Amino acid sequence: LTRRSQAPATANEEDFTLRMAYRILASHASPPRAVVNKNGILQVQYLLPVWENQLPEEQARPVVEVYAKGKPLVVLISTAAEQIEMVRAQLEYEPYTLVVFTSDQEALSYIRSNGGIDVIVVGTVFLRMSSQELCAAIREEYTLGQLPILLIREKQLSDLNESLLERVNDVIVEPFSQALLLQKLKSLVMLKKSIDDTMKAKLDFLQSQMDPHFIFNTLNTIM
Repeated sequence: LTRRSQAPATANEEDFTLRMAYRILASHASPPRAVVNKNGILQVQYLLPVWENQLPEEQARPVVEVYAKGKPLVVLISTAAEQIEMVRAQLEYEPYTLVVFTSDQEALSYIRSNGGIDVIVVGTVFLRMSSQELCAAIREEYTLGQLPILLIREKQLSDLNESLLERVNDVIVEPFSQALLLQKLKSLVMLKKSIDDTMKAKLDFLQSQMDPHFIFNTLNTIM
């Protein structure tokens, strides 16, 4: 397997699958090995790491990938390596900035300190907090319109907890195509922008209605 020097702007499904497979294999310490079995069939062998309850400190740090300044900021919270690589590959040539977290506490700290996030994508997590607890913690500080959440699930909507569905804006079921992911992200980004524009318009209107003389007289009365 070799990395292409430059992928086309509109890659087909086969190119995407090969890029994602290469990224997953390249992320492991053991390189793939090609052998021919006794039946004359070519086989590719590789080792996968065993999941540990606690990720090493260097892996728990966020991975920031900035593709272009001013593009929508997407935060992915997941502990599934294949899922992370799939989302990363699907957004690699798209106008999004991706930040990946494998730690729930670091993700929440980043979310609380960063007001420029457009969409939160909650994937498969094996952390101290479950997906429901993670979404509940985000909703304690942000409404559905202020910070949209896209939930990645392996099951259909009928199998999801109702309280969890009330805290997320949309759900995408694995396996999903790149086109579906981009469609959902675009809709949520537009939703947040619409809410932000509405709030800004209300604040501008209130400021325009404020009478400087009334404020001055009020302050003089208080003093």
